[in-house]
Amino acid sequence: MRDLAKSVTATDTILEARRTGLIAFLFGILRPNEARAAAVTGDGLKLTFAARTTVIHFRNLGKVTIETGQCRSRMHIRHTSGEMTISGLARNKAEAFAATLETRRADWWRRVLAPRVDAVRSAHGRLALLRNPPAYVTRSAVLDLERVAEEAAGELHGCTPDTLSRDPDFRMLKAILAFLKAPECLRTRANETFVENELVRSKEYLDRVEARPPAHWS
Repeated sequence: MRDLAKSVTATDTILEARRTGLIAFLFGILRPNEARAAAVTGDGLKLTFAARTTVIHFRNLGKVTIETGQCRSRMHIRHTSGEMTISGLARNKAEAFAATLETRRADWWRRVLAPRVDAVRSAHGRLALLRNPPAYVTRSAVLDLERVAEEAAGELHGCTPDTLSRDPDFRMLKAILAFLKAPECLRTRANETFVENELVRSKEYLDRVEARPPAHWS
């Protein structure tokens, strides 16, 4: 499937699912605001409604869930702007479509991340230092780290697939994206950790001094 991802263009249709026959007529009346057809393309999902077509890029796609009724299924598709539904699909068609969509979505993320892996790892390494900072973290230091993180992330903003949640590079990317959403929160936590560590080190030093005071104090 990954090789196939490289051979198709952004607009090529890879798999399509739609209402058919009498179901198309009935669902058109019963659920006029839900999509009647969906297609997985080279760079996203295309949904066809009664009077419009909507394209959602892979970076903006979130979780897909299937709701199975007595005779037909509905797919609920989350994305960065909300949720859309396609209804009136046969159960096996809905399941096959959702599986293909998730596979293509993961392939897209892998393909786009590949040339940025080194930058992502480097930026994440700098973020990791803030878990136990050697010095007080200044605002200027965070601004510099923001710049590095933004350059590393590039266009990789959006909803990363759950299927990639165990991939180390994607876990680093998610940490970078979380930092970019709230850089000051990380700075606050880092400085709280630094102060706590300094208090511990100071106490250890004072305990040693009290136990064995310098000779000239006598």
